[in-house]
Amino acid sequence: MNNALRAFYGIVVIAVLACRVSAGEAGFGAVSLGEIRSREVPAAAPLEQPAVPVPAEKEWTVMAYMNTLNDLETFLVGKNHVNALEKVGSTDRVNVVAELGRARGNVFDEKDNWTGVRRYYITNDAASDPNGFNINSTVLRHYDKADMGDWKHLLDFVMWAKKAYPAKKYMLIINSHGTGWKSNHETPHYSKGISYDFYSGNHVTTEQLGLIFEAAGKIDVYVNDACLMMDAAVLYEIGRHADYVVGSEETTSIALTNPDRLLAQLTAEPGADAEKAAGFAFNSLTPRLLNQYSVARMSGLEGLAPLVNDFCSTAARSDERKLFKAARKKTLSFADPEYKDMGQFLSLVKEGTKDEALRASAGRLLDHLTGNLIARNVTSGKYGAAKGVSFYFPETYMDPAFNRLKFAQAIDWAACAGLGR
Repeated sequence: MNNALRAFYGIVVIAVLACRVSAGEAGFGAVSLGEIRSREVPAAAPLEQPAVPVPAEKEWTVMAYMNTLNDLETFLVGKNHVNALEKVGSTDRVNVVAELGRARGNVFDEKDNWTGVRRYYITNDAASDPNGFNINSTVLRHYDKADMGDWKHLLDFVMWAKKAYPAKKYMLIINSHGTGWKSNHETPHYSKGISYDFYSGNHVTTEQLGLIFEAAGKIDVYVNDACLMMDAAVLYEIGRHADYVVGSEETTSIALTNPDRLLAQLTAEPGADAEKAAGFAFNSLTPRLLNQYSVARMSGLEGLAPLVNDFCSTAARSDERKLFKAARKKTLSFADPEYKDMGQFLSLVKEGTKDEALRASAGRLLDHLTGNLIARNVTSGKYGAAKGVSFYFPETYMDPAFNRLKFAQAIDWAACAGLGR
């Protein structure tokens, strides 16, 4: 690749948002993110490399799932993330493994233009490849075809990594498209989610993401390197199977998270607990590309349901329809206008109501969100009032897919969802 092409590629990668895309635009046929259905596909048989001895237990195993079996391959997003991991690599106390899926060949990558899915044990190649043009880590498995939108395949990656590279603590990074929990508004309804595979037409739904965490056992830190995933319904589905979740309420840039910065901090302090490691992911952001980013402390889900239910029932009894309408209109929404920042909404209600019971209830819930659930939050520009977690405020009717989520089963959100509509 000549210098001009590398410079052009660098500009494009930073400028493009990872979420506003369609498969058709990327040459995958007439399939868009909103049209993708979850369906079963035949399991792919991997081409196994020779067995690698199981290492002794280390402090951390970082598992990076880089799904660019979609239009993200156009900008080499997954490959660049793996190259960034190789700037640091595994150490005697930290394992780093990755699965990378690549779509059809890329014009910017003539010398390493493979397709399919590969699993790697990540090693440092800073000396041999200082510019990060090639992936030099050991290929542990190669699949000619594998469905990275199949939740069972993602679960297989996690279980394989935990068995082959045991550690005291685990971090999972998913780098791909994300759309929050929302459904397709068609019949039958199904939830959206994360990790879109344009070849199979599959993605991991929100319910399936919960199944992965339930089956995989404890994941100490989960990093959503995807759009719109810091939503209360998504967090509730994951539950206490993760200690900390890192992500954004909004769409994110494909160059937002810097894996090398994350690993540099973690390998320098491998004894870090989950809270500190989540902070390393938080600290790895590119500030100039930031809209909103937060860290959820998942123990804060405990006690959330009764506080939300109390607020909803108190609000329903109040005579504050005009206030709710004004607060709802003023509250920050994101790429999906039905995702709104709950903390800002509560602040507006608390400040504007004349109903003492409602003010007290809004205050208790707000304190819980900002003090117990959200551990860290950073914003910029128009997102300055965002508190770190979005809630579902339907514009017209309650999405039927919502009622299947654990959040809806624990919380009577219907009493709040129509406030001010």
